[in-house]
Amino acid sequence: MADLEVHRSGDTTIRYSASGPVGGPVLVLVHGWACGRTDFDAVTSHLPRTHRVLAIDLAEHGESRSTREVWTMEEFARDVVAVLEAESVDSCVVAGHSLGAAVAVEVGRLLPDTHRLEAHA
Repeated sequence: MADLEVHRSGDTTIRYSASGPVGGPVLVLVHGWACGRTDFDAVTSHLPRTHRVLAIDLAEHGESRSTREVWTMEEFARDVVAVLEAESVDSCVVAGHSLGAAVAVEVGRLLPDTHRLEAHA
């Protein structure tokens, strides 16, 4: 598993973990409010090794940091989109827990033709 980061405007650094083969089917995991990507550690080891798994810390959660002034579901979704762009992902499943479910829905709205969406509360 690799710990990576991507930079956005507003002095925003999004940290994420990536495992599995580049080019494999992609599963994106988005945590809930006041949580972080490590909340998925107990799950990721049970996922198919053929899949690329991206677990993301949203801005000001886990190890991600930001000084931006706008804090909306759309901005959190743009954190996820920044990771997808950095990883050159053109198709994926986005699954979220609690806040992450709302963010997953917003990712689907921002990129309707690119991503299959599963939002879990």
